[in-house]
Amino acid sequence: MAFKKVKSKSAQKKKQPAKMNGWSSRKTILLFAALVVGFLLILGVWGLIEAKIVHLQYTELPLEDLPQELDGVTVLFVSDFHLKSEQDARQALDLMDRLAGLQPDVLALGGDYAQIGLMDRLSAGGNAARLEQMEGQRRIWRQILFEGLKDFPATLKLGVAGEQDGEIEALEQDMALGEIKLLANQAVSLIRDEAKLWFVGIEDWSQGDQQYRTLAEQIEAQDCVICLSHNPDALPALNNQKGDPWLDAMFSGHTLGGQLTLFGGRALFNPSMYGDRFLSGWHLENRTKLLVSNGLGTGLAPIRFFAPPQVHLVTLRKG
Repeated sequence: MAFKKVKSKSAQKKKQPAKMNGWSSRKTILLFAALVVGFLLILGVWGLIEAKIVHLQYTELPLEDLPQELDGVTVLFVSDFHLKSEQDARQALDLMDRLAGLQPDVLALGGDYAQIGLMDRLSAGGNAARLEQMEGQRRIWRQILFEGLKDFPATLKLGVAGEQDGEIEALEQDMALGEIKLLANQAVSLIRDEAKLWFVGIEDWSQGDQQYRTLAEQIEAQDCVICLSHNPDALPALNNQKGDPWLDAMFSGHTLGGQLTLFGGRALFNPSMYGDRFLSGWHLENRTKLLVSNGLGTGLAPIRFFAPPQVHLVTLRKG
């Protein structure tokens, strides 16, 4: 008797699920990839939107050395514009026009006013002539900003340099267009009824030539002093100049609040030599009250993640 080899129904049933399982695995991989791409797109859109929404922070800052006559003085602190186009400069001026309604006594600017964007640098390659032309454009953008601040309603308008701002002499000329005083290792005072509040400013921590001791020697122990420094890393070195802390407060930017953070926690990249110690917000270093602003602009990438742009209206109080 001859026998035929015939596949049983049970054997056929075993083979079909294997085919289905292979297709199911591919579907799972494709679905996972689609979810990852969608998630990244959502993060990108979130980052672009967050970078455009500026948060105005109101703070009452008690200072022991503040003369009673100067209680209630307001300081508007704005840092890190990072202008990358003429349009950015115009938009920054629109914001400053709205902030003018606050009518602060002092407008304080924290450095890094304009920079060449990543795509522009890549397009220039190593072309020195093209890069020089871009540097000229960068200076025009910040001139538009400063000239537009000429009529900003503040008794005192001050600023310091950041690492993106180039030569001090050129920056000083540009700031003069808006009647803004560049503090490069210098001190000026706000006087009311013969009482003084000192503002001191230093050159950038990473690029400039800081003359801490010269500044410290101008200040008496009882003076109330607010320091402007683009980079908060300068604070420990500044406070060491007189043995005891001599700065009542310091306003800084530079870190951009991390710009890209793990949901407001650790920064993915932080330019500070102290890590996240001076990442963002208010800090107390010895007796010096340090404000580290997230600033307005962005670095090379035009996005932020749980590090929103900030400007600050600080009301000084005796206490």
